[in-house]
Parts: sequence; C-alpha cells; structure tokens
Amino acid sequence: MTTEEVDRRRKTIQEKNDLLVKYLEPDFGFLDKLQSKDVFLPEVIDEIRAEKTKRHRIQKMLEHLRYVEEIRYSRFLDALRQNQTHVVNFINGILDLYV
Repeated sequence: MTTEEVDRRRKTIQEKNDLLVKYLEPDFGFLDKLQSKDVFLPEVIDEIRAEKTKRHRIQKMLEHLRYVEEIRYSRFLDALRQNQTHVVNFINGILDLYV
C-alpha cells in the first residue's frame, strides 16, 4: 500500500469516526488482534481497556491510531478486515478496504 493510499484511508477513518464508534466492537478479541499485530504497545492496549464504556474504548483507540506510523496503520486495517468484517462491509464503499 502506498503512502498516498494509507493517507487517504487514514483521512476517511477520521472523517467516519462516528460510524466506527457506533459499529466497531473493541472487545471480544479485536484489541488482542491489534496487540498481536503490533499496532499498539501493550501499555496503550491496557490504557484502551481501562476505559469504562465501549464508546470510550473506541474513542481512545482512534485517538491513539492518529499517531501510529504507516506500517502500524496498515496492520490496523488488516485487523479490521480480519476481525471486524461487519464494519468493513458497512463502510467498504467509503474506505475501499478490499483493495
């Protein structure tokens, strides 16, 4: 994936933040997948898990996602495809994750 593609997807995710907050499921393995793919450091995963509500966990995750390097962002997209297919299917026309 080129830098331009990652930048485009990053911008789209930021613009569609409300959809991700509504539909993303951070529990039930997704945070584990992000940690195993080295998207976030274990301390960041712990910080995300410490949030009391699902909404706050997702917002914290998206907040940290803004600052990850391109390779980690690509890994996030891979994890999203593998673990959150309902979200990918919902926003696929917007984000074009299947490319």
